[in-house]
Amino acid sequence: MTLPHLSILVASELRTEDYASRYEAGAAPDRAPYGANHVPGGWHFSVLGGGDPNGFAARLSRLSKRLLVFDVGQALSHLRDLRRSEYVYCHSEVEYLGAGLVFRLLGIRRPVLVGQTIWLFAEWSKHPRWLQRIMRFALARVDLFVANAEPNAEAGRALVPSGRHRYVPFGVSSVFAATSPTDDAEPAPRLLSVGNDRARDWRTLEQAHRLLGAPSLRIASNKKILADHDAVETRPTTTVAELVSLYRSAEVTVVSVTPNLHASGITTLLELAAAGGAAVATRAGGLDAYFSDDEVLFVPAADPEALATAISSLLDDPEERRRRSERLAAAFQERQYTTAAYWRRVTEALAELPSRVRDA
Repeated sequence: MTLPHLSILVASELRTEDYASRYEAGAAPDRAPYGANHVPGGWHFSVLGGGDPNGFAARLSRLSKRLLVFDVGQALSHLRDLRRSEYVYCHSEVEYLGAGLVFRLLGIRRPVLVGQTIWLFAEWSKHPRWLQRIMRFALARVDLFVANAEPNAEAGRALVPSGRHRYVPFGVSSVFAATSPTDDAEPAPRLLSVGNDRARDWRTLEQAHRLLGAPSLRIASNKKILADHDAVETRPTTTVAELVSLYRSAEVTVVSVTPNLHASGITTLLELAAAGGAAVATRAGGLDAYFSDDEVLFVPAADPEALATAISSLLDDPEERRRRSERLAAAFQERQYTTAAYWRRVTEALAELPSRVRDA
């Protein structure tokens, strides 16, 4: 029996060969981007990433993203592979809008097109009407919208009521639970913040940090977010083991975000849950659908006083930090927030599509 083929279309800047090399060096948690190597048995899959950054397809990708905010070049460069697939999963709207537009213009009814949405529904009103019309034309070709946050799925149903929308909880690699931390002589930071998502609320974190009297804060990011001084250090991690060490050694990991629809900060919370540690997070974007108040100490958005109070309560209570860390780890295992579980849920959603969609 021939296995169904799933093509996973990722950003044109992401070269799968480079990602595999990073995995071998311990700098990436999985061999394939987004843990695609965990697509379950019974499926054949391929990850379609970028090619020569100076080639025509890459230049077209950059041009289309500059003009349209989504990527036509990536879909065109992989068109032959996409047409041979039964299913195409696009990692973000940048890819699925491009694929949807190309498929509709060329009259391609197969394969099934699946799009994971991150920012599009929340930022729809910011785009000019001419672009909205083009995007609606492309959206009509998407067979299944996947959202990693309930608010995003709800927004999708309102914007594209004729579409099929599915909330699929996100997952991270199980290596965060299995990786031994580095034997590092560096002093552990009291506070840790990881990432650089567009919805992170660095202003509120900075204000809360001052209210706390500026305890040591490490920001693991490749962007200069807050000015470094004696109590703040901004520096990316270079290996998974180094990141695990930070999660386990920091007294509190802080996920401060602005109101959003896409569960901003969920990657950090899931990695922390797998690695071990206590968290304070903003109640925004659907994060509280993943974890309860007994597992993550949630605070209102844009409230530095509440954030400082929550952080202080954990800094002052090592036993409560231990209890919350244990509950968080148990929730990660019980609810199966791994990449393997994520791809199982996605492929189950594909199998449940009506036959008239799958056999179009």
